[in-house]
Amino acid sequence: LGKIDGTVNILLDDMEEQYTKLPKDKKLLLLDHAGKQLAVAAKFLHMKGYTNVAIMDGGVTSWIQAGLPVSK
Repeated sequence: LGKIDGTVNILLDDMEEQYTKLPKDKKLLLLDHAGKQLAVAAKFLHMKGYTNVAIMDGGVTSWIQAGLPVSK
């Protein structure tokens, strides 16, 4: 599908080891290919003290369908 510039890719299975790469002082927009696994990631981040977390409905697929840029 492609990658959205400026994003940090973390697999849900690796979230516990890698979430510290995410800044707590910025808004986080969580997305995946279709937007189906994000509630688990959002709940985990809230439990770790992240307060500004949003979920993008439809994930990367919706991003691309909206004509927004991706890199290969």
